Amino acid sequence: MIKKTEVLITRSVILLFVILLSGCGFFGGLSKPGGSTDSAPNVTLDNRKIINATPKVEARSRGGNFTPYTVLGKTYRVMKTAKGYKERGGASWYGTKFHGRLTSNGERYNMYEMTAAHKSLPIPT
Repeated sequence: MIKKTEVLITRSVILLFVILLSGCGFFGGLSKPGGSTDSAPNVTLDNRKIINATPKVEARSRGGNFTPYTVLGKTYRVMKTAKGYKERGGASWYGTKFHGRLTSNGERYNMYEMTAAHKSLPIPT
C-alpha cells in the first residue's frame, strides 16, 4: 500500500516540475521577441499616414553611452554635446530580429519608431 507521504511527495515533485517548465516557456518568449533572421516588417505601410518626425530636446539618457567605452579593442569618447556636429554617411537598420529587445540604454527597440544611436554623440541627441 502506498503511504500518504509518498503520494504527497510525488504530487509535489510533479507540481514543481510543471511550474519550472511553464516558467521556461514564459521567460524564453520574453528574451527573444524577434526571430533568428532579420527582415523588414511583414506589413505594408501607408506612407501617407506616417507623420513626419519632429525633433525634440530630451534630457541625456542615464543608461546611454558612457565615456570612454571600448568595443572590440577600440576606445570611443562621447562628446558632451552635439552642437555644431555634422556627419554624412551610411546608416544601418534593425528589423524584426531586434524588435522588442532591449537596447544598450535599456529601452525596448521598436522598429516602427524613429530611433538612432551614434558611437560618439550623447544619447539622445
